Amino acid sequence: MHRPLIKKSRTLRKQQTRHEIKLWRFVRNGQCNGFKFRRQHPIGPYIVDFFCPQKKLIIELDGGGHAQTEQSQKDRIRDQYFHKNGYKLIRIWNSDVDQNWEGVRLAIEGALVDDAASPLTLTLSPQGGEGTGLHPGSFSITCPIPLNDYPHVLLAHGGGGRLMNQLIQKMFLTAFGNPILDAQHDAALLRLSKNEIAFTTDSYVVRPLFFSGGDIGSLAVHGTVNDLAMAGARPLYMSVGFILEEGFPMETLWKVVLSMREAAQQAGVQIVTGDTKVVNKGKGDGVFINTSGVGILEHSFRIAPQEVQEGDAILVSGDLGRHGVAIMAAREGLSFETTIQSDSVPLADLVLNLLSAGILLHCMRDLTRGGLASALVEIAELCEKSFLIEERAVPVAEEVQGACEILGLDPLYVANEGRFVLFVSPSEVEKTLHLLRNHPLGRNAEKIGEVSGKTASPVLLKSRIGVQRILDRLSGEQLPRIC
Repeated sequence: MHRPLIKKSRTLRKQQTRHEIKLWRFVRNGQCNGFKFRRQHPIGPYIVDFFCPQKKLIIELDGGGHAQTEQSQKDRIRDQYFHKNGYKLIRIWNSDVDQNWEGVRLAIEGALVDDAASPLTLTLSPQGGEGTGLHPGSFSITCPIPLNDYPHVLLAHGGGGRLMNQLIQKMFLTAFGNPILDAQHDAALLRLSKNEIAFTTDSYVVRPLFFSGGDIGSLAVHGTVNDLAMAGARPLYMSVGFILEEGFPMETLWKVVLSMREAAQQAGVQIVTGDTKVVNKGKGDGVFINTSGVGILEHSFRIAPQEVQEGDAILVSGDLGRHGVAIMAAREGLSFETTIQSDSVPLADLVLNLLSAGILLHCMRDLTRGGLASALVEIAELCEKSFLIEERAVPVAEEVQGACEILGLDPLYVANEGRFVLFVSPSEVEKTLHLLRNHPLGRNAEKIGEVSGKTASPVLLKSRIGVQRILDRLSGEQLPRIC
């Protein structure tokens, strides 16, 4: 990706027209039926207004100047380049955004569900002048299935957003519901004769298998250990199940196994049991890993969403978005001026340090799929309270923020594998931040908000200019197979 184009695309994102702003609000964060878009995205020698990588769909917004002969000839040259390289293209007039929004919406949704192999160009107001308009009934599209009534599993059902929450609530909790499961904690708390233990399970399907700062092996250990830590437990034991695809290189598998061994030693857990299955070539994706973990509680605190109190301070343990951006860079072959590494680390030592210092932790949640925003919504619903978050207080590294702008991602929804949100009483904020910032894994910890009484909106974000907006679960997900 050429640096001059990257610089120009950043400038264009800061100079959006009102028509571009309206369309971006419609497609950003997977809101258009779960499909992700980027804005002002470089493709070859050009910068396109909006781009959906999953469907290779380009959306161009055109003003009246594009109807002029010279500009229309340039547009045809651009279109030919995109067609030659297998992209689909929609050209939309600014006037249609103002006067025919339903037609614009249906055209985009129709192109997203059209899986035709050949490139296509769909232009609203096709007579050539801005303002002629194309009404929804004047072209044929395939109507997408209603978002909340999908008859088949989608990638978004595993993305930590609205569809995943519905799947859990309507199917799994309905079938398996019991008081332990209904707590919906990162780990189940089980009372034995003399001790209380935490028990968790997880599966890992990340693609690619290796990325800057980690791999599927170390990620599987860190994710399991962190789920136990969020319950306030000291991780002790793990099980590991490998689902391998026929033909997977033994050398690559050995690298994954060695990485898991090193990560387990670092986290202080033992891998004590496991299983191996092999599926036919083409029926898997190299290797999937399933884990379970057991830890012991060495304190009497109850740490759970239901323990969150009105007036509690909301803290995060560090800057956000590194893991998701590292995965996307590795997956798409992107390079940035600064290499962004995943934040995948075991958090148990940091959490146990807080507990040993006597910090009364009301609730913790690691910020994996769906990121900070989804975790906050989930906790707010479980504790039946509302949160107010200060955007300017949320730590996001400059290089991560820049990458998110290029990729069309919101860092509040980007996955993390070494960050967590925690809730403490106001009197313990200063001590908690001191302890966090004096630990290598908590140097960028910040207080980002407060808990209030229940309101109509579980989570509100106060922007940098003082405007409040609702934070909700995504309809889809920004990055599939992130962990």
